[in-house]
Amino acid sequence: MNAREFPTQHIPQRLTELDQWVCWKLSKTETQFTKVPISPKTGYQASSIDPCDWSSFKAAMKQFQDDPVLAGIGFIFTPDDCFTGIDLDRCLDESGNFTWGKEIVDYLATYTEISPSGRGVKLIVEGSKPPHVGCQRKGLGPDQSGQIEVYDHARFFTITGRRLSDARAEIAAKQDELTQICQYFWPETSQKTSPSTDRSTDSPNEIERRAIAYLDAMPPAISGSGGHSQTYAAATALVHGFGIDASDALTILTQHYNPRCVPPWSDKELQHKINQAATKPHDRPFGWLRDECTSQALDEVDLSQFNVRVSTEEETDDDPPIEPASSIEDPGPLPERLLRVPGFVNEVMDHCLDTAPYPNPVMAFCGALALQAFLAGRRVRDPGDNRTNLYLLGLAHSAAGKDWPRKLNVRILQQIGVADQTGERFASGEGLQDALHLTPTMLFQTDEIDGLLQSISKSKDARYEQLMSTLLTMYSSANSVYPTVPQSFS
Repeated sequence: MNAREFPTQHIPQRLTELDQWVCWKLSKTETQFTKVPISPKTGYQASSIDPCDWSSFKAAMKQFQDDPVLAGIGFIFTPDDCFTGIDLDRCLDESGNFTWGKEIVDYLATYTEISPSGRGVKLIVEGSKPPHVGCQRKGLGPDQSGQIEVYDHARFFTITGRRLSDARAEIAAKQDELTQICQYFWPETSQKTSPSTDRSTDSPNEIERRAIAYLDAMPPAISGSGGHSQTYAAATALVHGFGIDASDALTILTQHYNPRCVPPWSDKELQHKINQAATKPHDRPFGWLRDECTSQALDEVDLSQFNVRVSTEEETDDDPPIEPASSIEDPGPLPERLLRVPGFVNEVMDHCLDTAPYPNPVMAFCGALALQAFLAGRRVRDPGDNRTNLYLLGLAHSAAGKDWPRKLNVRILQQIGVADQTGERFASGEGLQDALHLTPTMLFQTDEIDGLLQSISKSKDARYEQLMSTLLTMYSSANSVYPTVPQSFS
């Protein structure tokens, strides 16, 4: 079969009519190849929990046909559909004969196709994976190299359309059979329990969604910068904090955290981190992130002090001691999924993260947003007459990847012939007005701006006061007229 040919006629219509499709490509790590989901819309890595990255079957096929780098297409399982995928790895020999797993295929009697490697099969059934069971079981088959994986959400399945001979053409409803298989490979007696388990009211799917969002907010592991500790912290959050089964935690860590690490960890290394997180003692109770209260009931909110008159008299020694205000826990960095803006900003951000020596999602977002605002300057406004004039301030420690988004923006503007519309520093309000008189739309990117702010704070030089006044006036005049007579001649 030609690499671009695809037997789409065998893929069940119940799948092709859903907008849950992505493409995929092979990516090589130090020890192996991994399948990376790619958004047909953007051409960059897709999320298995963000529908904005998915497309229709037709769009995914077109992108696959047009891009020779792509290896195939895939289907995303979600909590909203009724499908579960069962993957039997290394169950076929070189001749296509079963070495193990034939009884599973016969028992489920549903749509079954051969995997991209030709050495495994994938089955799709109508049904849901029972709660509190694992996703992966290794050590199967005569040489113990086989494994079974079961997923019903937050996972993409490579789809080949190469239906197994004599297999059903349609997806069958097999809830009872699926439950039996899961109970066989993941017996209920092996479940990890804890006294705090009963306090959790979230479904397993919701817990995993919360865990993935929490993981997205954690910084990636960078080699030489505490990468081992950071990855262990991520594994601990999944296994101990959210109480997720070790096999499920490994899958989440592999799909949602490892791609951001520099360099990515091998499966063996990630498994070691999971094992450490599951066996080492911890200073917090099991499931503390899972059981953390996410919302407060209305009857627990005390509004009685809203109407209390505030005293203006000084406190005396007779006054009762004031209780110190309870500290609010730092929620951590903004989750990366909240930085995603479909379209140009997303594409620039992804390119920045792909090419940066030290990828930083927040700085990449700021750079992409600034570039979008500059390109739309004096051209775009909304119904409220708001313009794209924008001031952004990014704060990060040394070696955090602050400079790459700035350099990338300059490179992009140079490629389109408007590099003369960029600036780095401005020493006075008059100088800023002179620059804008010559070029009405400019992108200023100032590194180490704290030095400028300190100079303004400590100096009594009037030019600094004029600079802040000019910046404020220009911002408030974005939707009107600002005269730009060269100040050097005024």
